Amino acid sequence: MVGSMQYKALFLDLDNTIVNSNLAYLNALKSLFKSYSFLNFDLYNASRLIVKKRMPKHDTSARNRAIYFKVMLERIGMFSPKLMEKILDHYESMLYMDIHNQVHSLSRRSLLEKLSSILPIAVITNENLRTQIIKLKAIDPESRFFNAIITSEEAGYEKPHKRIFELSLEAMGCKPEESFMVGDSLECDIIPSKNIGMNAVLTREFDYSVGQEFSGFCIKKLDEIVPLVTVG
Repeated sequence: MVGSMQYKALFLDLDNTIVNSNLAYLNALKSLFKSYSFLNFDLYNASRLIVKKRMPKHDTSARNRAIYFKVMLERIGMFSPKLMEKILDHYESMLYMDIHNQVHSLSRRSLLEKLSSILPIAVITNENLRTQIIKLKAIDPESRFFNAIITSEEAGYEKPHKRIFELSLEAMGCKPEESFMVGDSLECDIIPSKNIGMNAVLTREFDYSVGQEFSGFCIKKLDEIVPLVTVG
């Protein structure tokens, strides 16, 4: 049962668990489109759909916004490596800044410092490595809190595939029953981790929708995991 044993590792999803990535993506795109008025959300969404249709299901490249931007520029006949680099730099700078501000406003470093003093922490995340490194640079620039970072791009498997969880357990040197997983998605985080024997808790801190009913443990804020992983 959660909170009743000594865990050897805490596994955290990144997006919409540690920070509100959906909001950060939105704000970064708004800034980009304001600076480059020939780009807009309609063009972005259409280009994103094209990329996703090209890729196999659960292919990490289907999440790569650099590819979306390339397709956007190609669709309006404006692609060039120089412009592409400027657009990508602007987007990534704004993404970093938004995550950085969230980390400050949510006091995430204080929480992660407390958690990392209790047990080792690893990040298990979908997405491409470059995008996640930008976020992690804003969250934990010196790698003070995370003992391991496993992205789906590196693993070759996206959550909910069990292999990314197995690789993460191997990286931390622990058995499923000795681990504790926290994520915002039933489908990608909770169900697959529980299926291989991990303990799991659903967080709804950045979930403003109804649904995702879960009969197990559920927390409203990430800070609520501290007593759950503290024994005694």
